[in-house]
Order: sequence, then structure tokens, then C-alpha cells
Amino acid sequence: MKLMTLSLTAFSLLGGLGSCAGQDIPQKDVPSVVLNAASDAYPTATGMEWEKERGNYEAEFRVGAAEYKALITPSGTVLQAKHDITVAALPQAVQDAIARHHQNFHIEDAELLEKGEAQYYQVELESGNRERKLVADLNGQEQPQSTYWD
Repeated sequence: MKLMTLSLTAFSLLGGLGSCAGQDIPQKDVPSVVLNAASDAYPTATGMEWEKERGNYEAEFRVGAAEYKALITPSGTVLQAKHDITVAALPQAVQDAIARHHQNFHIEDAELLEKGEAQYYQVELESGNRERKLVADLNGQEQPQSTYWD
């Protein structure tokens, strides 16, 4: 009986965590001002999928071979966007800072994160079974947790 109670509790918690994530929504339910903002900002985007994320709209799509995400307000303002980049595309200052401050970790994934006019580099680091995420500016300066975007 205890095992069943624990299983039900764990299932409920996992279900609750899933509901914290964005809600998938069909494109027909996305306001036209949001759709227009996305197509203006990314005219060559393909495979656009939408989620409602804390009152805003999150678009996931491809531009060429790169995977993108964009967060757009209901009024059509692109708040932030990010896309995959190669590790080689990271500025040397970012690579040097990672080597200096995160020894024994290697870069698993890299993304260019744009917030307004500012650009940041979001990277996932791995060392064995340990993982870290960080965001750095062009000069390799790590940014606060609030800059991250999953």
C-alpha cells in the first residue's frame, strides 16, 4: 500500500511539473500580430510550432539547418530568441573563460541568445555525469541566472 501511495504521489508531482511547461497551441489560435512579428523577424522559418509561455508566445522553428526559439509578446514584440551554433562559432573570449573557470568540463552545446540588441552565448558544459549551464557575454563575462532561457 505504501508503494502504491508513493507511486501515486510521484506521478502527481511529475504531472504537476509537466503543467509548468508551456502549453502547445495550434497556429490558428496564435494572434495575427504575433504571427506577423514571427514572419517579419524570420521570413525563411519552416516548421513553426507554438506554445503559450507565461502569457507570451514561444515559437520553435528552423531557419536552414539551425533550430530556433523566439519568445513574442501578445502585442508582437520579440522579447528574445536563440538558435544553435557550433562550438567553433563561440567567440574566443567565451571559450577562454570557460577553459579558465570550468576546468575539466567540455562544451556539449552552444546557442546564440539575443535579447533586444544584446547578444549572449548560452552553453551546456559536461564532465562525466556532471552538467552545468552558463550564459556569457561577448567578452566571456558570465551573466546572472535570469539571463538563461531553456
